[in-house]
Amino acid sequence: MKKAHLFSLAILLLSATLFTACKKSSSGSSSTTYFVKFKLDGVQKEYKGIPNFTTVTLPSSPVIYSLAVQASLATSVALKDHIAINANDIATIATGKTYKNQDAGGTIQAVLMYYDNAGNAYSSVMVNPESINDAVITFSEVTSTYVSGTFTGKVAAVSGGTTTYTITEGSFKVPKL
Repeated sequence: MKKAHLFSLAILLLSATLFTACKKSSSGSSSTTYFVKFKLDGVQKEYKGIPNFTTVTLPSSPVIYSLAVQASLATSVALKDHIAINANDIATIATGKTYKNQDAGGTIQAVLMYYDNAGNAYSSVMVNPESINDAVITFSEVTSTYVSGTFTGKVAAVSGGTTTYTITEGSFKVPKL
């Protein structure tokens, strides 16, 4: 039950981020240096459509700090060919710390969400609640303008079914939204 509640929280944060991510940047900066890359069951993916990160501080008890990274294959299609990487903790998100699929003050410390080209959702939360390695995120840089890091894990169908994917060699460098 707790995992289901926390999964709903992760979806809510992702949805809120997507509404703001649909705007193009007015700064005129090029996103060619920003990306999210990973292998999905061994097939290389690279998403450069509106790559970004946002941070949220949830005033719960304890306080939860959240950093969400996302990108899509194209800029015009929301929640298709899309990846979201969420780290949550009771301490400020930091470089060098490894975030995993485990409890962090009543929420899940690391969540991976993948949407295929048909819009089907897959989440690390749905794989195995007992396996902390189903989502692993490490930040190498966290600045006021961009974040970079690595991620790996497994994701399973959110709407039931038995489809699972393994995500390997994940890396990202994305600007702040």
